[in-house]
Amino acid sequence: MSNNVYFANSVNDTISVNINSGLQNHTMTPRTTTSANNTVTVVNCAAVQVPTGPNMDKDIFGTGGGEANTVVVEFQSLESGPQTYSVKPENLSGRDLYIYVFDGTIVGQDDTGRPFPIGGSDNPSVVSSD
Repeated sequence: MSNNVYFANSVNDTISVNINSGLQNHTMTPRTTTSANNTVTVVNCAAVQVPTGPNMDKDIFGTGGGEANTVVVEFQSLESGPQTYSVKPENLSGRDLYIYVFDGTIVGQDDTGRPFPIGGSDNPSVVSSD
């Protein structure tokens, strides 16, 4: 049983992520690209693994802290402040989560490839590919 959350930074900015108002922010460097013949061939995303607590069997992930299933993303060069998202995973027992940060939104899936809904104050619609 793993129960980790992996974040990938897919934007060209340094970001920090925080789970459930935890004490530790996790900072990731901007994405980079590799080009050949003036064409981008590879997008390299910085990633971080965040071990989570034992509540995955109750569809709650986190490291302690405050609100359940909340992800806060802060972009270094934006003056607008952090963006808060509500993650709504289901059937998490023993599953890892993968969350990809894009410009203005995040998307997620579990280790089986099944997407899970994400919504928030800056992203009021639920993001899912169901």
